[in-house]
Amino acid sequence: EFLSQSRLVFNDEHKLLRYALSRFDDGLLFVYFSSIDQNSHMLWGKHMPEVLETYRAVDAAIGEVLDHARGAGIIVMSDHGFTTFDRAVNLNTWLAKNGYMTLTPGPADDDVPFARVDWSRTRAYALGLNGLYLNLAGREQQGIVQDAERETLLKRVTADLLAFRDNGKTVIESAYEPPRSDVAPDLIIGYARGYRGSWQTALGAAPDSMVEANRDAWIADHCINPADVPGVLFSTRKITADDPRLKDVTVSILHLFGVAPAPGMTGRNVM
Repeated sequence: EFLSQSRLVFNDEHKLLRYALSRFDDGLLFVYFSSIDQNSHMLWGKHMPEVLETYRAVDAAIGEVLDHARGAGIIVMSDHGFTTFDRAVNLNTWLAKNGYMTLTPGPADDDVPFARVDWSRTRAYALGLNGLYLNLAGREQQGIVQDAERETLLKRVTADLLAFRDNGKTVIESAYEPPRSDVAPDLIIGYARGYRGSWQTALGAAPDSMVEANRDAWIADHCINPADVPGVLFSTRKITADDPRLKDVTVSILHLFGVAPAPGMTGRNVM
């Protein structure tokens, strides 16, 4: 049933592409095929022939675009790769058991986010699949971490995260600090292959166990260490960089149209 519905979605997207090509003369045409991502989440690692069938269908659609290109610059890209999702990490539980979060007594499966958190004694919490936040004074409603101790605390949390093991296996490979803002996480967590933040972590919950087997139908993911799931970039124009990034694609497209990058854009022209 899933594959049948997936094919219906692909067929509709393919029809949209053909419709756009039949009416497109110049400018920028962007087309997104969602089937590769959705099928990979559900099939990767266990049903690879079906995944490859999807890739072949998209490949054939790209061939149609090339037939219509007439010398236009074509870019084929993904923003990430894929790997298996075997173990779900309850990061708030890890924070609680390592002294960064304090929980009050109560049921571990409470559906209310952060229902058992004692914020007066909590220095860090996880929300979303990869975000870790400090309970900063002045930013959080009940923040207790002073700005002067922020960097020291981040270094300590990072070291502890990188030492996290599950039956001897590395759970977290990277934890980096993004540009600071009032809404961004203080750390972005890069899980190792096979691991990912749990659905409960995404909602702010703290179940009993730190790591548990993923028994969901969602058996693969990409919300991990980016180095483990790199995307792809192909182009009819020569790519001049060995390590192109997503932000470089934007600047490169602007360059193709003779448009300078906007202030604050940090990407390079790689085509």
